Amino acid sequence: MTTGLTNIGATTRGVSNRLLCCALLGQCLGGGSADVGCGTARLTTMLAARGASVVGIDLDSAMLAVAAGRLSGRLVRADAAQLPLRDASVDVAVVVATLEFTRDPAGVLAEMARITRPGGRLVAAVLNPMSPWGWIGRVRRRAPYRDGRFLARSELLALGRKHGAAQIRGVLFAAEHLPLLRWLGPLSETIGAMLPRFGAVQILTIQRTRNLDSDAQVATSRQAREALMDNGPIYLDDGGLSPEIAARVYDRIGRLQDTQSPFERPAVDRLIAARRFEAATSVFEFGCGTGALAHRLLRDHIGPQSTYLGVDVSKRMVELARRRIAACADRARVVHIDGTLPLPAPDRSADRFIAAYVFDLLPPDYAAQVIDEAHRLLRPGGLACLVSLTHGRSTRARLISRSRHRIWRVAPRLVGGCRPIDLRHLFDPDHWDIDEDAVIESWGVPSELVVAAAR
Repeated sequence: MTTGLTNIGATTRGVSNRLLCCALLGQCLGGGSADVGCGTARLTTMLAARGASVVGIDLDSAMLAVAAGRLSGRLVRADAAQLPLRDASVDVAVVVATLEFTRDPAGVLAEMARITRPGGRLVAAVLNPMSPWGWIGRVRRRAPYRDGRFLARSELLALGRKHGAAQIRGVLFAAEHLPLLRWLGPLSETIGAMLPRFGAVQILTIQRTRNLDSDAQVATSRQAREALMDNGPIYLDDGGLSPEIAARVYDRIGRLQDTQSPFERPAVDRLIAARRFEAATSVFEFGCGTGALAHRLLRDHIGPQSTYLGVDVSKRMVELARRRIAACADRARVVHIDGTLPLPAPDRSADRFIAAYVFDLLPPDYAAQVIDEAHRLLRPGGLACLVSLTHGRSTRARLISRSRHRIWRVAPRLVGGCRPIDLRHLFDPDHWDIDEDAVIESWGVPSELVVAAAR
């Protein structure tokens, strides 16, 4: 088997940039990554520049010689079907424009799955022969379409599902080497989201199944990452926004976040009314936003001897929240975080962990990690109180939630990165008791309230 057979130049560069700009790889800063079939290391270099500990792998010596000029070290000559990495040793394994040129794409994906830790992610970007570019390339027998063995969309998805939860997205992109087309980048992304089957690139993402009972496997993964590359956190994007992107979005939104109050207030009112904040001695808020909820709690519900700590990834939101609760500075603090876990609070230091309309913008893997953090912070019997957008129950609510979801799929920033989710599924029944799970509609917008007690 040979990887890197064909130098497709600007096409690969376009794919690599779209992968990063659309955050399909997630925020792999500090996490172990493998770029399989790295070629001249365009993507490898871009990941390394973003802080990822990444190793590039290719069988073609000529490609690696070019790659070495871009990236010192961290390059390995090897067959993609026999990767020289330990089991569960990386957080992200990515292959771009390579599966089409291998004799055994199923074997390559199996190897990538082997080296990826439970809870990690595989990303495979393949050229789509059914796209307009593909049709033209095949008719005119142009490289790379004349050289590849292209999998049907259903075949690619079936291969992915052998290794975890799989989905395919289509991406239309503008070639960077043509300046006029470069301006069409945002438009091409929108068209690609609306017509995924005709995207120039089909992107297969596979979320590796977590195995929470296998401590030995997780330990092996950690040791392997430390042996091969720098160890650190990874936050993945599977529909949500990475902390880095969320910070940018909400820095721009600023005070406009409060305009959502008519839709959000009924669910927040119910959360406050039912959760006995007067009895709480310490409240931790994840994603405090402009400080609107903190201000209400401190003014009307939290006792004078109680403390409040709020965190947010947006510096603008932190600034607004601090101003809002300035009168309570003796017992309330707001801290800026970069999304890195653990959260800045000691074990069993809080009675309430609250988050209002935050989890609906988080990637699922990161959301699960935050729930684990909530369990760490709460005292036994302490309450996690969460509110988020959810799927509608009534006809009007279903219509609104589906419309919002369609907008989110095309342009997530237009809806603040938020989409309908099911909060209850985040809570492991071995660690949590669900006290309340309710759907509240306001102006046709459905919200889910979940209150869970830590065991």
